[in-house]
Amino acid sequence: MSLAAANLHQLHVTNQGSPSGDATPSSNPQMTTISCYKQQAISLYATAVKTLSNASLEGSDAVGLYLTVVLLLSLFEWDFGSAGSYFTHLDGADTIVCLGFENIISLPWGPLILRSWAILRHTRFTRQLPFRPLEREKFSETHRKISQLSSRVLDGTGNLQALLTDAFALRNRLVLQICSEKQGIEDHCTLQYWRLWYSKVFGFPYASEVQGHHLTEMHKSQVQDGLYQNEVQLRVWREALPKIAEPIVPKALSNGNIDCRDGSLQYILPWAFLQQEHVLNYLNYLTGRIISSREVLDLYLLNDEFPDPLLPLHPLVVDALSVTEALDPESSIKYDIYGNGPLWIFGILSICAPDLRVVNYLLDVVLPRFRPFGSCGPLLETIIQETQIITCIKSEIERGRLTFLCDPDVVLTDDFALDEESMVYTKMAVVGRHRQGFYRDVVAVG
Repeated sequence: MSLAAANLHQLHVTNQGSPSGDATPSSNPQMTTISCYKQQAISLYATAVKTLSNASLEGSDAVGLYLTVVLLLSLFEWDFGSAGSYFTHLDGADTIVCLGFENIISLPWGPLILRSWAILRHTRFTRQLPFRPLEREKFSETHRKISQLSSRVLDGTGNLQALLTDAFALRNRLVLQICSEKQGIEDHCTLQYWRLWYSKVFGFPYASEVQGHHLTEMHKSQVQDGLYQNEVQLRVWREALPKIAEPIVPKALSNGNIDCRDGSLQYILPWAFLQQEHVLNYLNYLTGRIISSREVLDLYLLNDEFPDPLLPLHPLVVDALSVTEALDPESSIKYDIYGNGPLWIFGILSICAPDLRVVNYLLDVVLPRFRPFGSCGPLLETIIQETQIITCIKSEIERGRLTFLCDPDVVLTDDFALDEESMVYTKMAVVGRHRQGFYRDVVAVG
């Protein structure tokens, strides 16, 4: 039932953007059909949830199927904009894994579904929900057990994705820490300070969400140490990379000789890979390095001096742009449907290296290649939203402000009354610095 609901929903989102003129659903057969897709999807979803609530987790097959259903339901909720229920289902998936891990992994298809669970678990930290993914302190003995179980089922690619999302969360946590520190906020008050601000900005009760959680706030040194350990593990991943997966770097012009001062990045040379599947993996690796690199953090965030916009770009950033030249948009964009694909990475590069040359290159050169392959449904929404985020970062740079966090307003619903037109962002909560210090602000979009 949950699979059927997901399939019907995909039919709904794929066809909802088709030309229909000004006809009302009742007078347009196509629109009536699309509306029926949504209604039937919701009906099947509701039945699946009711069935699952009455189910018994007895037997390996049963517990494995229940985990599969819960993961499908979480994706369904996310697509419909019900972010709160999306997180609730993922919490339920964690509970199922804790109770029945050994039973599930013994199934022929068990390791595969557990790997999907582990990847989704890490992906949740990078969803574009303001502030919520940054709360890394909600750890308990159960959270530690779940982390250990996820590490058992992740392979090389999965471990790389986990390192990337962990680096993302830690880096964002560091941004909040530095910004509040510059405003005289003590370490142990940082998260509450930002909860209150995001609650006010987005009208969502982040401040009350932590009730019932035992929190021990991380100090800046702990966050920085976590990023350092993350970078060490990324280097280990790179050293273990098989020869067939390594990039082929052009010898005509080394990165050390690239002059990026003119702002056009015209000397970016594409790297080559023997197999397309290795390109995104290597881009994930480089992005993780950029997020975790103390040199990059010093350049934009930690240094007391405002960065000089005429300095050459950091070599890791240039390498990442060189790898994007090797991406096949048609095959790689699919990773942005339910995970962290190239579109998500482009947004991350923009906040980690808030440089006009980088954002212009992404907006004018890279993103246009992906637009033909995201003409409808979730991919179209993702392209529009990431373009809005990068455009916002560009406008901030042009104002003399470097944006380190750019959180869009996201519709947070508890039901399926989501207006499809509301998927376009209207405002962004931005945190960054200018020449006078650090700032936080709300920026209108469009």
